[in-house]
Amino acid sequence: MKKYTVLALILFSIFGCENNKSENSNDDLSFGQSYQWDVEASDAGSAVTLGNENNSTEQKRDFLSSEVGVTANLKLIKTGRVTFESQDLQKIGSVIDEAIKATGAYASNENESKTPYRITRSISIRVPSNKFDELLARISQGVDRFDERNISVSDVTEEFYDLSARLKTKKEIETRYIQILSRAGKITEILEVEKQIGEIREEIERVEGRLKYLKNQVSMSTLSINYYETLTIESQNNYGFVYKLKNSFVRGWDVLLGFILGLITIWPLILIGFLAFFGIRKLRRKRAKSNK
Repeated sequence: MKKYTVLALILFSIFGCENNKSENSNDDLSFGQSYQWDVEASDAGSAVTLGNENNSTEQKRDFLSSEVGVTANLKLIKTGRVTFESQDLQKIGSVIDEAIKATGAYASNENESKTPYRITRSISIRVPSNKFDELLARISQGVDRFDERNISVSDVTEEFYDLSARLKTKKEIETRYIQILSRAGKITEILEVEKQIGEIREEIERVEGRLKYLKNQVSMSTLSINYYETLTIESQNNYGFVYKLKNSFVRGWDVLLGFILGLITIWPLILIGFLAFFGIRKLRRKRAKSNK
């Protein structure tokens, strides 16, 4: 009996160890599977993070490229105004003419004024926008000091693209009206559609005119130059005498013209005076004859 009891205990111990091994192996398997899933999840997370970083990089690249495109498409109107003194007007005039030819510009307005103390010349130059700085640099070479130097830039980008969008929309509307006109059957419908087409065409022409003006101002910058020469005392005296002599002739001519115009204005009185003079003279002659 004792033998059977000992045998049962031994078998129970063996089966108990095997169960423990099985549980441990299951635990190991569960741990291995969990680790595998964790790794896969980690790899997936890394892949997602890497994908997000790549997307972010691409978005930044697109943003930067769009920013560069916007900067390149800016519509800017550049204008400048400079004033300076020169000791030789003829020399600086030649420098300005050479600068105009070199930059493909043209003079839109020129003016010269003289006083007993100063001779002033003004010129307004229209120059391609990309040549504005070159033109200013060429003219500034012979200038010691600027009395005034003002450069301004106006950004009309928003207005330009807004007008462009409006123009596109209005042309689409005009096309629809023309299509409607081709299907209109009644005279009243035809007249109404033609009225709408006329109004939209007027708006299109107004927008096109404004766009044309902006394009011209953007493509061609304006530089206004005022330069002067201060006369010496000797030059002032000589120039003053010539100036006064010239003004004397002008004033004398004005007086003569005023006198003639005054006579023309009172021609009825002059005619009456002549008639009265000859009438009285004739009457006196008749009286003299009768007295004889």
